[in-house]
Amino acid sequence: MGARSSIWLSRAKKGAIVIAIMVLLYAALGFLIAPWILKSKVVPAIADQLGRKLIAKEIKVNPFALSVTIRGFEMSEPDGTALVGFEELYVNFQLSSIFRRAFTFAEVRLLAPKGQIKILPDGSLNFSDLLASSEQPDPMVNRRKGLPPVLIFRLQIDRGRLAFSDLSHPTPFEVILSPITFLQTNFSTQKDSKSPFVLTATTDKREALHWEGNISINPPSSDGRLTLTGIKTRTLWEYVQDWVRFEVTSGSIDVAARYSVNVGVTTIDVGLGDGELQLSSFELGEKGSTENLLSVPSLSIKGADVNLTNRHAMVSSIHVKDARLKDWLDRDGVFQAQKMFAGEGLQQKAGPSGGDSAQPDTRDEPWKFTVRELVVENAGSTIENRTFAETLRVTLDPVNLTLKDLSNEKDSRAALEVGVGVNKTGTIGGSGLISINPPFAALDVQAAGIALPAFQPTFATVAQVKVVSGTANVGGRLKYQALGDGGPETRYEGGVRIDSLKVVDREFSEDFLQWESLSLSGVAFAMNPNRLSISEIIAKRPYVKVIIWADSTVNLTSVLAPPDDQERGEAALLAARPFEKTQGPMPISVGTVRVEDGSADFADLSLKPNFATRIQSLEGTISGLSSEPSTRADVLLGGKVGKYAPVKIAGQVNPLGDDRYADVKLDFRNMELKTVTPYSGKFLGYTIEKGKMTVDFKYKVEGNVLSGENEILVKQLTLGERIESPHATTLPVRLAIALLKDRKGNIELNLPVRGDLSNPQFDYGALVAKALRKVIAKIVTSPFALLASLVSGKAEDLSFVEFEFGSAVLREEQIEKLDSLAEALHKRPALRLEIKASADTEYDRTALAEAELLKQLRHVKLKELQAARVQVPAQAEEISLSEDDYARLVIQAYEKRFGKHPRALFGMKGEPPAKEGRVAPDAGQSPPTVPTKTKEASAIDPAVVVTAAKKRLIDGIAIDETRVRALAQDRAKQIKDYLIGKGQIQEERLVVVGLELDGSPDGNAVRADLGLSGK
Repeated sequence: MGARSSIWLSRAKKGAIVIAIMVLLYAALGFLIAPWILKSKVVPAIADQLGRKLIAKEIKVNPFALSVTIRGFEMSEPDGTALVGFEELYVNFQLSSIFRRAFTFAEVRLLAPKGQIKILPDGSLNFSDLLASSEQPDPMVNRRKGLPPVLIFRLQIDRGRLAFSDLSHPTPFEVILSPITFLQTNFSTQKDSKSPFVLTATTDKREALHWEGNISINPPSSDGRLTLTGIKTRTLWEYVQDWVRFEVTSGSIDVAARYSVNVGVTTIDVGLGDGELQLSSFELGEKGSTENLLSVPSLSIKGADVNLTNRHAMVSSIHVKDARLKDWLDRDGVFQAQKMFAGEGLQQKAGPSGGDSAQPDTRDEPWKFTVRELVVENAGSTIENRTFAETLRVTLDPVNLTLKDLSNEKDSRAALEVGVGVNKTGTIGGSGLISINPPFAALDVQAAGIALPAFQPTFATVAQVKVVSGTANVGGRLKYQALGDGGPETRYEGGVRIDSLKVVDREFSEDFLQWESLSLSGVAFAMNPNRLSISEIIAKRPYVKVIIWADSTVNLTSVLAPPDDQERGEAALLAARPFEKTQGPMPISVGTVRVEDGSADFADLSLKPNFATRIQSLEGTISGLSSEPSTRADVLLGGKVGKYAPVKIAGQVNPLGDDRYADVKLDFRNMELKTVTPYSGKFLGYTIEKGKMTVDFKYKVEGNVLSGENEILVKQLTLGERIESPHATTLPVRLAIALLKDRKGNIELNLPVRGDLSNPQFDYGALVAKALRKVIAKIVTSPFALLASLVSGKAEDLSFVEFEFGSAVLREEQIEKLDSLAEALHKRPALRLEIKASADTEYDRTALAEAELLKQLRHVKLKELQAARVQVPAQAEEISLSEDDYARLVIQAYEKRFGKHPRALFGMKGEPPAKEGRVAPDAGQSPPTVPTKTKEASAIDPAVVVTAAKKRLIDGIAIDETRVRALAQDRAKQIKDYLIGKGQIQEERLVVVGLELDGSPDGNAVRADLGLSGK
């Protein structure tokens, strides 16, 4: 036993020695040789392969603990710039790897690692060459199947630091993450093995990252929760500032979400859940400006779930509070926000696809989203339109909005409720359902107290007016829905009311249009197809003012004329052009238009003195307005001109159809004419002392043709003093009035007019004035035509009275004419009759001489009868001569005067009688013609001899001009006396106006011309 024990002890000793030696050798190899080899051989070899400078200040190997410790490691660029490094790396390998059949590490710990990632000016990474070398194929790796079995019980990174900089931007960007901590336990590459981890990091701007969860390598998957707090929005902006037009001045974001990632053979499933986002104190403005255009004090998103695989996102709530937005439409027609957020620079930076993708998504299925509740609380916005000559500014504040179940799922409906304050005075509200897919809205909308003066720049683009006051109110139901290729359909049903409107002429600040209220009820407006129907329009106390300015322009023309293109602005014109193209006229129907207590003022400042009048108390209706060509609207309106003269408008119209139609009667009763003295002075040359007028206008419009009848009744018109006016007519106004005025003092006129409405120079008033001038001109140029029409006579017969030559006796036919004239003068009591005395120095002188010869012959006969003691008349004029007595007495008188028989006239040589003579038993009877002397004097008829003798005797009787004048005056007196005595015409209305000698006789008579004048 002792020997055996001794041998065993000896062997044990030797074994122990061997083991000790082996341990010593192992320890020497581990503690001394391995660190030297790693530091002097391996590190330089790696540095050579990587082309970088590597430094490891200390490398320790503990062969007994199977651990390696590396301290002071640093990899730097050839220029000495540090790339990566760490303070200490500790790796503790486990022998249990043998029975675990996996490379097992008790701990891997990295202290104070640091790294720098740079995007160089050319867009490449500072370590891109390292990535290129690592991508070389490794035949050994290719032969491996699956991942190597690895188990790490504890993997830790502490006090890490990562610097990121991008030098490819015009403005370099840099951010530093420090400290970075990471802790993972039970990491394994075994199938379905999950290991928990925690990662935290903080930037140099105190932005924090907290990431915790589980990760699996085989298959690749991870789930957990990611939290980002205090992310500065300006930091994000600084990275893209060179490619955007806006500037973020402040704001922070907090983000938190659960996530899950599962990498399959061909797919990657990514999901986010319980996501939250809080945006605080966000402010954004235009670059280079200190004014914020967008500010969001608070925006929170809660309950966000996103599935990238199914392309679906769901958000429980979005809440925006106290947000403010300012934007404006510039003169180029583009909103400033469009310019600021235009992404051309970012697109160029990212490339056409926004980045490379190893496996581009070719799925056609769009993203779907659902927002359970969206709340906008106390937001505000100011929008400006700078395309107008004057900036239009609209303030929407506060804006409160609630949307529930908003989704782009097909046919989904979201409940909307919105309230908006407008320009601090008005409100707009709405509630109902909306949809995104397809676009749809069915809303009850209300607007109240919208102040119209705030929209003055818009009104200025269509008329030269200024809206001083007025509020708009709307209440109804609005519906909008897409119709595919047919375009959208829009409908509105409800009412519209505009209260307290006052509009003035912008140039002169004169009142132009106003009303107490204009309400439209039963409005049904639709687009696609276009149509508009209104049940009733009520205008309460409407008022309009029409002014003719001193330069004769009318305010309606200047006010309603659109401004020139420079005032409207180029962008406003461009915006209006799409509306200039229509698909045809919109069908329009209006049930009833009701006017209550309307009024209108008319002023003519072109006259001196100025003229002004008013239509007031206008009441009535227009029923059945429609754009259908066959429809007719009934018009019934009534009011007053001034305080007492009633006006009535009645008829049928169709102003909305393509073919215009109107058949209207306008009655103006007892209008006071003294108020129109400025017009009478300007156009007639007289003032008006008194008078009233009643007018019935009847006009009809069919297509572009207007025809009208204007019946005018003027009562007791009395002209005043004469007024000098360059515009006054040269026609005898007083005569025209006297001709038109009947015994009751009335003037009745019918003025037919006709015109073409398509003529740019069309003017209804001018047509009426032209017709009136034509009537007056016809009257004053042919006054007796009017008198003849009053008594059914002939105009040409009443304008003169005929007398036989040498006589002032009125013949029967002339007496009948004077009777008709007297009757006409009775019907026109304002007329004066002017009588012109008339005689002919040749024919009347001859007739007077012939009468004197007859007188002489009667005296001779009287003496003969007395000598024969025959009973004779008391006066010689009563003696009647037979033809034989007349012939005998003529020959006897001739012989007595010339001492020879008148036959000697035909037996003598010389000039025969120079001209025809007249011979008759009684004065005025036409004698036979005396023929020229012939050689056969003895063959001449005795009657011819008597005629020749008579002619010689008459030529010898002297009749001076006084006798002829007296005859003319006697004729005028005969006319005047007859009209006074028999015609009962006042003497003052009959005036002898002159004497005319050497008149042109008509046949066997002389005319006394008559004329007319007004009182």
